[in-house]
Amino acid sequence: MKGVKLTGILYLHRIIDNRMGGVAFSNIKLFRLLCGDQAMRNVTLCTTMWDKVPLEEAEAREGQLKGDFWNMMLESGAAMARHDNTPQSARDVIQRFLNLKEIDLDLQLELSKGASLADTTAGREINKEVLQAQAKAQSDLLAAKLELEAAVREKDEFAQKIIKEQQQALEKQLKQAKEDAEGLARSRAQELDRLQKMFESEQEKWSAAMEKQRVEHEASIKRVRDENHGHGSGCVIF
Repeated sequence: MKGVKLTGILYLHRIIDNRMGGVAFSNIKLFRLLCGDQAMRNVTLCTTMWDKVPLEEAEAREGQLKGDFWNMMLESGAAMARHDNTPQSARDVIQRFLNLKEIDLDLQLELSKGASLADTTAGREINKEVLQAQAKAQSDLLAAKLELEAAVREKDEFAQKIIKEQQQALEKQLKQAKEDAEGLARSRAQELDRLQKMFESEQEKWSAAMEKQRVEHEASIKRVRDENHGHGSGCVIF
């Protein structure tokens, strides 16, 4: 994501979802870590599918999101929006981004300082469960080693056999945990590369659209001025 500047980040949540599960909550936490508090002023938290739910029910869910799940992001400057599947609501959502300054996400800043994806704040959150499993396997392996040493001193051959089997199982778990962590790192690196290409593509489209709008606006101004000039004196306000 080096060199990619963002003016807006859109987080979409279906208002038809009547409860926040563990995955959704984890996604919110990860999203906050990816963006960082400084980038929240460029974030719009948009609820969708308002045309699929009774208004009173949808507003109740929106209030819960605002008070219980999105409150920290809103306090940091994020905005809320609704999309009811109409072109006008889509334009209203995007309109906010037109006057915002470009920002860097926390993830971009960490990567620009030389951190690997796994070592970023968001990366550590993603890897947390894998790292916890790896740490537990290492701890259990150490405990089994100490028990084996004690059994050897006591010449308890049966205990030695049992503990050696435990060691082998724990070493297998530790190896699997390390492989899981490495696989996750590769997967996230591939995902990051995909996102970077997507951002660059969207940025090119956005720039082209803005340039087209600018040219059309200037042509419109010129056309109106020419028409006014042809009709004598007058005043045009833009």
